[in-house]
Amino acid sequence: MNNPGEPSGEPGFSPAGPGDIAPGYGPPSAPPVTVLPAPPAGPGVRPPFVAPPTDGNRKRLWTGLITAGLIAVVLCGGGVAGFAALVTSTVDARRTAATKAVTEFLTDLQHDNFSGAYEAQCDEIKQHLTLRAFTDTFSNAQIISFRLEEPEIDTDSTIVPVQLTFTDGTQDLERIVVVQDSDAAYRVCGDE
Repeated sequence: MNNPGEPSGEPGFSPAGPGDIAPGYGPPSAPPVTVLPAPPAGPGVRPPFVAPPTDGNRKRLWTGLITAGLIAVVLCGGGVAGFAALVTSTVDARRTAATKAVTEFLTDLQHDNFSGAYEAQCDEIKQHLTLRAFTDTFSNAQIISFRLEEPEIDTDSTIVPVQLTFTDGTQDLERIVVVQDSDAAYRVCGDE
């Protein structure tokens, strides 16, 4: 064993003395300060937390919303207008059909065409009243003229007020009921 400061018998090793600097070591100094470079600008470089893209100009959003709203208003308005037109045309068609049915019925009675007037009645009346009974009932009623008033539309039927004038000069106001029969034709179905 060697004392400190004495050379050892090992080759290549020489102990350092009190003022000697060991080989490979420099004097003690502060660690070097290095500045990290900024990331290069350009494509392919991503910041650590990417925020979702935002539309800085919200004009396109509002334009889309307003356009969608206008389209909805136009479609709803068109639907309402179409429904109103359908209801109006249906009411007009019922009015016209009821007026025609009553006119044909009364014209047949006026000209003593009892079989034509009988056929102009609804199935319900014809089930309870034969042609013979119908003829007996109406052969005494001599109608010389009639005037139709504005039909009244109900859910299941249409009522047509009629001013009848008879050969003896008397007048009568009848309210004739018209229904749509099983064959979809409008027919007289009694009076109110």
